[in-house]
Amino acid sequence: MYVLHYLQEIKPMEELTEFKKLVVVREDELKLVEVLIQKLTAKEFDLGKFKDAYTEALMEIIKAKIEGKEVEAKERVEVEEARSLMDALKASIEVAEKKKKES
Repeated sequence: MYVLHYLQEIKPMEELTEFKKLVVVREDELKLVEVLIQKLTAKEFDLGKFKDAYTEALMEIIKAKIEGKEVEAKERVEVEEARSLMDALKASIEVAEKKKKES
């Protein structure tokens, strides 16, 4: 599972000082994250090439409601939650390694 943030959603770390006090990261978690980042990092990546389809679809729904049209809700897809951060990180690394071997 990957979460992609669009350029306009990313804030500088300096603006998020309150999180520095709340987050406690164990050394083994930090090492796993570093491995995951190395495996998932592309040589060249242009965030500007991606389109924010969610926000565009949401704006279409809002416009339709303003115009008085009825909007149908789509069925939600349930996603299994990770049991722990370490399990999620290890699973992500395994997926990244499999994709790398396949390509």
